[in-house]
Amino acid sequence: MVARVVDGRLTVDWAYSRNIHHHDTVAALARDYLTALEDLLRHCLNHPTGGTTPSDFPLAHLDQPTLDRLNLGRNVEDVHPLTPMQQGMLFHTLLAPDSSSYFEQTILSLEGVTDVEALARAWQTVTDATPVLRSFVVHQGLAEPVQVVLRDVTVPVVTEDWRGLSEDEQRAALREFLARDEAAGIDPTAPPLSRVALARLTDTRVQIVWTFHHLLLDGWSLPLVMADLFTA
Repeated sequence: MVARVVDGRLTVDWAYSRNIHHHDTVAALARDYLTALEDLLRHCLNHPTGGTTPSDFPLAHLDQPTLDRLNLGRNVEDVHPLTPMQQGMLFHTLLAPDSSSYFEQTILSLEGVTDVEALARAWQTVTDATPVLRSFVVHQGLAEPVQVVLRDVTVPVVTEDWRGLSEDEQRAALREFLARDEAAGIDPTAPPLSRVALARLTDTRVQIVWTFHHLLLDGWSLPLVMADLFTA
């Protein structure tokens, strides 16, 4: 028996000696094999955890009982360990959950935006294309924390209309928003770990507040994400 995957399809070839086996015997064995594969597929599709095994996430080094206990569900694309720096950030975040040490707010104003909804959709497009923006951390019950990448995440986007405010009032509104946003914090174990606020200042100018946990991104990553946003 030789099995291979060609164009995303499993192909199995059966070879046998007619001097030893009857054709009907091998054909029946092949049918039973196909039935067993179909039963396995049904089990994996109906299992509440999606039928994942340690081989699906080799970098995480999780055994089957641990995966079953985590019950991550079907929406998981990948699981991998945190880097040492990420582990340190997680440790300090859990040690002082009210601290804003790793709470990041990127603030910028963008000229030439006439369709705020299109900008919001662009953020979702970038999130869909960037695994780290679909990630969160699992640590409870594990010897080492892991980063879980979800297949689908909806980035929270809130919109504000400050066009009726003076420039001083807009600055005050921004300060108030930033304070509320920081007070809300970000839990690294509750996805998503980023959110966006879009406040219209004029008919063509938008104030952007991008909030995220430092676990996700560093100073080198930010320009890459922003470049993807502006081309989305």
